[in-house]
Amino acid sequence: MFGSSAFAWQFAAYINNISERHRVGVLYGQTDPHWLISASYAPNVTMAEMRYRYTIASWIHYEFRFRLRDEIHRPEDAHQTRQIFDFYTRFTLNI
Repeated sequence: MFGSSAFAWQFAAYINNISERHRVGVLYGQTDPHWLISASYAPNVTMAEMRYRYTIASWIHYEFRFRLRDEIHRPEDAHQTRQIFDFYTRFTLNI
């Protein structure tokens, strides 16, 4: 569609208060091989992410995220495309 493009997009959806103080979100996005602007999104990648946040109190939150990144186009010198899985978890205190 765009040839050697630098097109990128992201979709995000959140459900707040599934149950009291719980929030869930999903993100999905894609960046073409010539995308150079964002430090958060590497070029040539499709990304899927799931986030969860629990508000323990108004001043303390717990959250975690799982993310999977896949290369869209395999580099010529690679035997296979890369898949990168990462996650994080954190507590936030607002004092």
